Amino acid sequence: MVCCGKEICDGCIESLTREYCPFCNTHAPDNNEERINRLFDRVERYNDAEAMNILSSSYRLGRAGLPVDYSKAVELLGRASEFGCVQAHLNLGTMYSLGTGVQHVDQSKAVHHWQNAAMMGDDGARFNLGVFEE
Repeated sequence: MVCCGKEICDGCIESLTREYCPFCNTHAPDNNEERINRLFDRVERYNDAEAMNILSSSYRLGRAGLPVDYSKAVELLGRASEFGCVQAHLNLGTMYSLGTGVQHVDQSKAVHHWQNAAMMGDDGARFNLGVFEE
């Protein structure tokens, strides 16, 4: 992943050695705080679903200087899923299935999000649906 939150293929990883992002042409962030601030900026300015998903992971895992905050993670995943982020649907489904960051385990919501992700082509969601059906 590069500074603006976009995924980058393995074949293009060499371009990350440059001083500037190959997508947004800005200087690469020097530290986690700057990276997180850029992601928050992308959420506020552009409603960037991928940035929401990345921030939710940071809140879920307590990474990049953010505290563990499951409710904030669920909120960001909900917004990202509304904008069609496949990974957000997958992660939100898992959180509902485990009862993490939500009031209680809700398998119907988990299945709903996994179905959305599966319809968008996510293999992990298809696997989860298969396991759930057994």
